[in-house]
Formats: sequence, structure tokens, C-alpha cells
Amino acid sequence: MLTQEATAHFRSTERPEPLGTAYFWLLAFFVVYCARPEDWIPGLHQAPLAKITGILALVAFALSIERVRRLPREVLYLFLLFGQLCLTVPFSPVWRAGAFYQVLAFSKVVVIVPVVVLAVSTVK
Repeated sequence: MLTQEATAHFRSTERPEPLGTAYFWLLAFFVVYCARPEDWIPGLHQAPLAKITGILALVAFALSIERVRRLPREVLYLFLLFGQLCLTVPFSPVWRAGAFYQVLAFSKVVVIVPVVVLAVSTVK
């Protein structure tokens, strides 16, 4: 049984995580993206679960953005790389549509990496 002082100390050290909701939806995105439940549950392939959970993670991240520290340099480099990829699409000598679809596929990384970097700050 906890004493009153220990309970007060426990409550004072307990604080909500600012990106807890974003972390939850990020975890849901990774589970849906890696487990691919639409492959083994019939009829579920009609709903784009990965896109839905990714958008929800991004929305939860955007709603808690004011409590977030600065982005690391690596994330800024990723944004610059993505901008460079977007600029190179019209110059593709082989197949412009294929280059566009590859950049579009890479855009998932650009959306999820900042959420991962900021929401997953400690092992705990």
C-alpha cells in the first residue's frame, strides 16, 4: 500500500506525453503497413487502411505541433531530397509517368519520418 507522500510524488512525476496520440496512430500505421490485414481478411482490401492511419497520424501530429521541439537536420535534408526528386521528374529521359509514380511512392516516407522522429523520442 502506497503512503500519501509516495502517491503525491507519483502523481507529480506523471505527465501526459505531448505526442501520445500521434505515437498511437503512428504505431497503428506501422502495424497496418507491415501486417497487411487486407491480404488475409476478405473484403478489407476496399479500404485503404495504410493511407487512413497515416493521415490520422499526420493530423494528430499537426494538432500537437506547438509542443514540439525543432526538427533535426536529417529531416530537413529529407525535405530537400524530396524537393530535388520532384524537380527531376520532368527531366526523366525514359518514362516521366514512372518517375512521377516513384516520387509519389517515396512521399510516404516524407510524411511519416518527421512524425517518427518527433513522436518517438525515448525508448520508454
